[in-house]
Amino acid sequence: QRGAVVQAGGGHPVQHELGDALIALAGHEHGGVAGEGAAAAGHVGVELAAVPVGDDVPEHGGGALAHIALGVVLVEGLHAVVAQRGGEGGLHHGLLQQWLQLADQGELGAALDRELDDAGILAAGLPEVIKNDLQIKTDSPVISEYLEGKYGQELASNITLKVYDYESHGYKVTAPVLPEGLCFYTYVGNGYYDDLINTFTRENADYQERFDDYINSKYNMPENIRFQTHIESIDFGDYENGDDTSVLFERTNYSITAIAYETEEISDDIAIGIFKDAWNNYFSQSDIPSDTDHLTVYITRDGKNMLNAAIMPDKDHPAAYITAYSDYSVSSDLNGQRISLNQ
Repeated sequence: QRGAVVQAGGGHPVQHELGDALIALAGHEHGGVAGEGAAAAGHVGVELAAVPVGDDVPEHGGGALAHIALGVVLVEGLHAVVAQRGGEGGLHHGLLQQWLQLADQGELGAALDRELDDAGILAAGLPEVIKNDLQIKTDSPVISEYLEGKYGQELASNITLKVYDYESHGYKVTAPVLPEGLCFYTYVGNGYYDDLINTFTRENADYQERFDDYINSKYNMPENIRFQTHIESIDFGDYENGDDTSVLFERTNYSITAIAYETEEISDDIAIGIFKDAWNNYFSQSDIPSDTDHLTVYITRDGKNMLNAAIMPDKDHPAAYITAYSDYSVSSDLNGQRISLNQ
């Protein structure tokens, strides 16, 4: 529309600070009409609500709210932002006379953090870009600490964040270990979660298999017996997308979740012997980082699954719960059985 409604509060006139940019003050119930043509096509209107906290503000607000209300000017394209306090005499008198000339969203967030903290107010109803910026500044130290613990200090200090889900504190994260334009997701609102490992191994499709080869070689596994691993974290160090991923093998934290036996002959007795061998010679050994919540033994013949067993790793009474596949179940009595793995 050609005109722009701009709220004024506490008897203080609203100034038309930057040409035809739209200026709005909120937190006051009555407004007036600013000069015609104050809003132009493509410009952004901003509404702010100043909410007092603590005992410094009169019970019914009065002029104090007008004094601490923030006036925000957004110039087309957000190339510049100006934040202005109201008139003198409000909370923190000296701060109310300050002008903040801000060049980007990062500076805006820092300035608003300082202003809101110093004045003892909270801002509600902020435009999305400012809310997101403030939330990033609040969450980024937590995210950096979390990611540093899993992926190393260098990665944690070279990320960019973009709010993906404001309510759940979810973020799109870009990092040098992924191709340009590709991101992973992290959530810090209710516990901690990220999918960097899944994103990384999907982009580097042979990493999981090559890492498993590395682990099997490390433990000198027989050719017909192979560990399968779950990658939990990687200290990426100075690794960047496109580098040789093998430099990460020694810096990859993992657990062994399964072991696969390839056999030329199969019978129920042979299968029971294999399940016991898997537990007694591998999963129960202290130098092998087994995932005690998810242990599986697979028995294959000519590359086809014959049986598997979910291992219950009770140190006194370890057991295996067996499933026989269709190619073998017709000649087996083990399907659905529980067997003890004690020697």
